[in-house]
This record gives sequence, C-alpha cells and structure tokens, in this order.
Amino acid sequence: LDKLDLAVGAYEEVITRFGSSDTPEIQVLVAWALSQKGMMQIKRERAEEALQICEALEGRLGALTGNEKVVFTWRTRYVHALALLLRRRHMMAMGMFRSAYAVFVPDNEMMMSEILQFVPELIANGVSERDLVEILSGANAVALAPLVIALRQRTGEVVRAPVEVLEVARDINKRIAFYRNA
Repeated sequence: LDKLDLAVGAYEEVITRFGSSDTPEIQVLVAWALSQKGMMQIKRERAEEALQICEALEGRLGALTGNEKVVFTWRTRYVHALALLLRRRHMMAMGMFRSAYAVFVPDNEMMMSEILQFVPELIANGVSERDLVEILSGANAVALAPLVIALRQRTGEVVRAPVEVLEVARDINKRIAFYRNA
C-alpha cells in the first residue's frame, strides 16, 4: 500500500471506531478525519468518494458548534468544490466555491492556505479570473488583497498597490502559471 492508502485507512479507522460518539470533542476529531480523508480522495483523483465523504461530513455539521462548525463547513465545501472540478463541473464548482467563501475566515491559517491553493487550480481548469475577482472582492478583500490584485492583473488591469503586495501578487501569478502548465 502507498502512503495515501495508509492515510485513508487510518482516517477510516477513526471514523468507524468513534463515529457514533456523542462527545463534542470526539465529534470534532471525527469531522477532522472525514475532511482529511476527503482531501486524500481528491489527491487520489477519486471525486465520487470525496463527494460521499462531503455528504457524510455535511450530516455531522449539526453536532458541531462555534469555530469548529465554521471550519468544517468551509472544509466540506472546499473538498466538494475540488471534487466537482475533478468531474469537470466548473460552474457547479464555482457555485460551491462561492458557498465556501461565504464562511471564509481570513484569520484562519488553514482556510487562507487552502484558498491560495484553490484559486490557481480553478484558473488552471478554465474558470474566469473576472468571476473570481467578483467573488473575492467582498467582505474579505483586504485580507486577500495580493490574490485579488494578481487576478486583476491577469485580466490586463494595471493595478496600483504597495510594493510588498505587488511582490506577493507576482508570486501568486507564478503559481497560477505553474498550475496552468502542469
């Protein structure tokens, strides 16, 4: 077995063993195992399995509260959008991305990291930069300024911003070019 298979097996064991627990702390661990298993299925390009995991995780969100509920709502929608991209359902993936972004918390490092990975993947799969700018220019635009500026630059717009922000935007554009050429 390869490492991804071993990881999926370990997450499955946690889910099976503790999935029926009513203890809130255990429910958080089960949700984490489900979300990680979903990401492993995405890495293995198994969209159908990832969608089934999203469904299972969605059913558990009601048992979570506060920050955990927000984080796992984001993660569920993020994995769902990735699975839809794997299935070449770009419009549905964009709708799910919009839904995920509605619960995006810019102070959360995991969410920030995932959005910075996901946007280049969306573009590499043919999603319009203008559509992404429209979505990302909402309430969290300040925290995502380098990403939004990079996307605006890709549409041909000349953008004025502090040098540091433009440097980060340039790095993001390099990542987008890498994903496009991969």
